[in-house]
Amino acid sequence: MESDREQCLGAGMDDFVAKPVRKQALRRGLAQFSSESGPALPAGPDSSTSDEQILDPQPLDELRELEEFDADFSISSFIDLFLEEAPKTLARAVTALQEADVELSIGMCTR
Repeated sequence: MESDREQCLGAGMDDFVAKPVRKQALRRGLAQFSSESGPALPAGPDSSTSDEQILDPQPLDELRELEEFDADFSISSFIDLFLEEAPKTLARAVTALQEADVELSIGMCTR
């Protein structure tokens, strides 16, 4: 919704890409803030190849390997843990930002 976009931008975000995320919208957002010396992003579907990878598959591959070798680990439980902890971590980050709490911010970065 446009009100969500305005609220996010008003809170200090540089840009906003709504869900469901479309490749072209994400490319535009990233291109707007990419450095001139950084790698160029493809302009869109016309210039991309079918082999183009937007996301790095290595982390997921590493999780799959861990799942294979550790009977106590599952990607599903990892995702559940993330979904449980991420809102708490985000809330602490928001609090640290609102209160300009440098110590809390540093503590979050070292966890």
